[in-house]
Amino acid sequence: MIKNDNYLLITNADVRTWQYDRPTLCLGAWCRNYDNSEKWANLNPSILPYHWEDRDKLYKDYRYLHKVYESLLNETSSKLNELHGTVYSTRYWRILIGPWLLYFTEMLFDRWESIQAAINRYNITSTIILDFPPEMTIPKTMYDFRNKFVSDEWNHAIFAKIITGWTNIAYDYIKHDEQNTIHPTGTCRFNRYSLGRIRGFFTNLLLKTAKNFSRETDAVLVATYLPFFTDFLLQLSLKQIPIIHHTEAAPNIGADLQLRNSIQTTAKNFEGFENCIRTLLFQNIPTLYLEGYYALREKVKKLKWPKKPKIIFTSVAYNSDDVFKAWAAQCVEEKSHLIIGQHGGALGSSLISSSRDHELAISDRYLTWGWTLENPKQYPVGILKQLCKRKARWNPSGLLLLVTSVMPRYSYILGSYPVSTEQTEKALNDNYIFVQELNREIYKLLRVRLFLPDWGWNQSKRWTDIFPDIILDSGKSPMEASLKKARLVVVVYNGTVLLETMSQNIPTIIFWDQKYNELHPDVVPYFILLEDVGIFHKEPVSAARKVQEIWNNVEMWWKSKKVQDARNAFCAYMAKKPRNPISVLKNSLKITDSNLDSQKHLQI
Repeated sequence: MIKNDNYLLITNADVRTWQYDRPTLCLGAWCRNYDNSEKWANLNPSILPYHWEDRDKLYKDYRYLHKVYESLLNETSSKLNELHGTVYSTRYWRILIGPWLLYFTEMLFDRWESIQAAINRYNITSTIILDFPPEMTIPKTMYDFRNKFVSDEWNHAIFAKIITGWTNIAYDYIKHDEQNTIHPTGTCRFNRYSLGRIRGFFTNLLLKTAKNFSRETDAVLVATYLPFFTDFLLQLSLKQIPIIHHTEAAPNIGADLQLRNSIQTTAKNFEGFENCIRTLLFQNIPTLYLEGYYALREKVKKLKWPKKPKIIFTSVAYNSDDVFKAWAAQCVEEKSHLIIGQHGGALGSSLISSSRDHELAISDRYLTWGWTLENPKQYPVGILKQLCKRKARWNPSGLLLLVTSVMPRYSYILGSYPVSTEQTEKALNDNYIFVQELNREIYKLLRVRLFLPDWGWNQSKRWTDIFPDIILDSGKSPMEASLKKARLVVVVYNGTVLLETMSQNIPTIIFWDQKYNELHPDVVPYFILLEDVGIFHKEPVSAARKVQEIWNNVEMWWKSKKVQDARNAFCAYMAKKPRNPISVLKNSLKITDSNLDSQKHLQI
């Protein structure tokens, strides 16, 4: 415990809240942007150790927050039914507001824990708060929320609410000046699904015409993650006219602060964090779920979609597409079956995954890329993005492609990956160590593919400051374009790319720090197989040495029996490609009430 000095608390990277003439404590390394490193050096602050650096605490909190979330969901569902005069089930509200409530619960707890840790370790006497208008930080939709929570403004406002409502820290307000606002550190691009590249006039005309022949009970496929042609063939196999459904933008409704302040919650019955979140929940809920709910329902009524589809299948729209969620939730109330497809590579291999928990909770069936983790809802079909795609091309005499990643500077949803600025910085440093270990011949053929969005990391400048002559791939072109130029791909995070390259039989080397990428026990044996043949490495130097060992004959190493046996075993579980994908997909969509009764029995 450090109580000797009186500290000014700094919560974010906005230099307007900094003072240079007294001891300062930064809540985390997110207070330092790469662009303000010089001012940071002049500040010379103390930095609070991050509470989830203890990964055992992360897992324990993950289990605790799951229980908190379920309680909040039940309470919020009842309150929203009361406010809107509806009688919808908890599942309806789980589909509609669940993603926001889950994110908000886990993010608020992270901010709460940081504040409490700072108070317990340091003698904090004051802080400076920017007086942001409440409307500036209240999201309108889930998509708007995902853009806000990566910004310094939104996080500063949340920290300020905790400080002013639940601590004795003195604070001074600075009037907010919109001209000096820190803009969001990169638009959140989580829901970057595509409906394909076929955008021509005749195709759109055909699809619009097809809607005239659809039936009210036809299966609805939205943002499935399937290649366009696979989606098309799947709908034909279901004996229906293939249709691509486009949802509409959600209503843009402003916040009614008087309404929000009048809503009574159960906060007074709780203490600490659980009091805090119940107090702040209706102050921060997206306007679409409160003030704009009537407009949302009217928008759904006007959708020219089937009203009673037997099946709804999506891999992405369930998260941030509020119009889709409201429509799907309504259909589920009328006994439609909701099927969710896996859309991220780490969902089947991560020990911790709040995203996976939510997807399983809202779905009647969950289509995986091959794995099953003892849940009767899971149905392995294969890697959706690759089904029916032609074999990928790669160049045996081409480049070395390093595929990198960054996470938002502020934690958002819990998972087995770097969840803080400090942890992401360690991962970036491992990337630099890897490159430093390469010999000059290979370095000249290196291309570093940057991650999008940048989220304020300034990745390009970080790389060129260390390696002035390095060649960077901005990440703006399709991944396929980068892969086909590569002799060898090095992937430094647990995600979709490594499953794509492995399933397409593209030579791949993987490395990451296991401390921040905990694997589910069921998949550990498959990564051991990859480690035994030199594909998977636990630190950058080992990976770099393997690259140099095989560089002059990557193809011979990759096509060797031991490497291919390991790859095949891994892909059979993590990223399989069935021989008859349309048939497999068609069978996966066959779901009946008796199936569901069986699932419920197995889950008890």
